[in-house]
Amino acid sequence: MRTLTLTVGLWLAAIGFAQKPGDPNPEPPEDKPAGPLVGVLKAKKTNFLLDRQGMTPAQYLKAVQDGSISAPEVDLVLEIRNTSKEELKLRVSGATPRLQLTLKGKGKIVTTTTKRTTDKLQYVTLKPNEAYEFPIKRLAGNPTSSTQETQYFWTEPGEYTLEATLTLSSMAIAPAAVPPNNAAVRPAVVVNRTVSHTITTKPVPLTVKLKE
Repeated sequence: MRTLTLTVGLWLAAIGFAQKPGDPNPEPPEDKPAGPLVGVLKAKKTNFLLDRQGMTPAQYLKAVQDGSISAPEVDLVLEIRNTSKEELKLRVSGATPRLQLTLKGKGKIVTTTTKRTTDKLQYVTLKPNEAYEFPIKRLAGNPTSSTQETQYFWTEPGEYTLEATLTLSSMAIAPAAVPPNNAAVRPAVVVNRTVSHTITTKPVPLTVKLKE
């Protein structure tokens, strides 16, 4: 009886703190984007070969750890879509953005760090509902530094999953006010409100087979 009384008391207390009509929903609907930018990781190729180059598994693992093996080549794009009602100017290369990959699967997954060459600064402008494909050609990213690259390696054949987290900045673009004495003048474009975004994708499945 004491347990029942306690349960009922907690239930009544929960009712007292329940959301009241008109209160904002603390959780966005599942079909509503969480922010102005959403990302989807798309694999144009899902099957890959693990080439140990005649080495034993142990030798290949040591070669990876020593930095003698290049990061695996892949064919993926991270599609970034503007879900806002404004044009957004995205910085898609240069010292930023930051790309982190999460690789999961069979066998020992190895990460190594090496010097990174910074790409030329590039911006893209997305109108509402437009998308940009951020290319991922190798299992490599720069999650913590613009000058250091983190490489990811699978060391055994099998089924893997890969997800991506991309941090980049955007600037909203809005037309300037038309001068009141010259309404025919085309309004200039001004840029304001620089914002940092972090986009994490759902994982995509990848299959790795051993090269004979």
